[in-house]
Amino acid sequence: MEKVYLKHIWEITAASKNYPIGLQVKRRAPYAMRPCNFYRNEDAHFADILDFIDAVTKTYRRFESISFLPFTPDEWHDRVVSLFII
Repeated sequence: MEKVYLKHIWEITAASKNYPIGLQVKRRAPYAMRPCNFYRNEDAHFADILDFIDAVTKTYRRFESISFLPFTPDEWHDRVVSLFII
């Protein structure tokens, strides 16, 4: 093993050309988040956890019509921020 990266999720993800966060989309539905090329470009990722949460919220808004979650994107955002941000 040559290198091991210990990163937070917002340090390995970034916006893509089509979505606020890098996604793999299948059949018009988000399937998986995709990491950015963080090891080649140190500044490509989200700046902090709040930027990451905002990008996920924007993505949730784009796919809200197919979501099975029992709350809106704004409710999700408020819940996450209240749990993880002190």
